[in-house]
Amino acid sequence: MTRPRSSGRFDRRLVAPMVLGSVLNPVNSSMLAVALVPIGLALGAPPSATIWLVSALYLATAVVTGGFFLAEAYRLLRAAKAGAGPTVLKPMRLFHFSISYVAILFLGVALDPLLYLSVTGR
Repeated sequence: MTRPRSSGRFDRRLVAPMVLGSVLNPVNSSMLAVALVPIGLALGAPPSATIWLVSALYLATAVVTGGFFLAEAYRLLRAAKAGAGPTVLKPMRLFHFSISYVAILFLGVALDPLLYLSVTGR
């Protein structure tokens, strides 16, 4: 099965996810800002230290996982442009990485209340 060549134009199916991501980004930032006060109280740290701790953790996680994803996406793109077959392309590898990332993220969200109790119980 061959796929038609891309015309090089922007795919309109990407508009909805891009708009949705832009709309939901402030919600994420607001939730993080509201959570900083309880995190600081639980750790017994001043607000400035809490902000740096959470920011550094958030930045490091985003850089590492984003780097892995971009490296794998670039590898896949390079192999596809070289005309590699499905045995070399392995597009499911990129899909499995993204699904695993989301699963780990949701596991962290699910375990967060338990970790909060263990921090405040000391």
